[in-house]
Amino acid sequence: MVFSCKWRLFFLALFSLIFRSSFAQEDRAIIFFHDGDSIEGFAKIVKNEVKFKVSLSGKADIWDHYSISGVEISDGAYNNYYEYIEVAKSNDPKLLELAESGKCFLYTKTKKRGRTKGLNNIVKNDGTVTISTDELAKLNFKGEEAYEYYLKKKTELEAVCVNCGVIGVSDAWLKKTANFFSDCTALQEEILANEFSLDEMMDIVQFYNDFCDE
Repeated sequence: MVFSCKWRLFFLALFSLIFRSSFAQEDRAIIFFHDGDSIEGFAKIVKNEVKFKVSLSGKADIWDHYSISGVEISDGAYNNYYEYIEVAKSNDPKLLELAESGKCFLYTKTKKRGRTKGLNNIVKNDGTVTISTDELAKLNFKGEEAYEYYLKKKTELEAVCVNCGVIGVSDAWLKKTANFFSDCTALQEEILANEFSLDEMMDIVQFYNDFCDE
């Protein structure tokens, strides 16, 4: 279908809004201190630190694992909790997103974020926007994401990353994950039999929490 100049402006405004919200927006947040106190405001995670301010017009301060235990950030749809966690073979605690809790905790960290794909050849030289309905549905605004997966049992002090340092397609995470769940033979056997993919780490942890004995 062919869109007029009005639709062209709509799409450009939409893409601009998406980029601004993805890379510049500071979302509503609550930072948590080690003593249990908390403060509400606005925050953005920058590497392993939290950029936080009480009001949008206020001055931002940088907080790290020495000052806070974690931060909860709301993007308007979801509340995401990030916690500083001791990680095996890491000098400092890492700020990781809590994905699942129970006998075993699953934490994640985004390794990379791709650029928006599918926007090429949409805006034509004559000012119109040409795109089919199918092409519109396939636009990937968020880009590609890859995750590091960290596992930590309730009885342990440190989390273990099962796929850190893995380059490209590799099954190196399988053995490490199977060894981590060696106290649950049924789950360990399913992991080694390739019943799960790396992207199904949440399912692995939920299996352990629901079906494996203490």
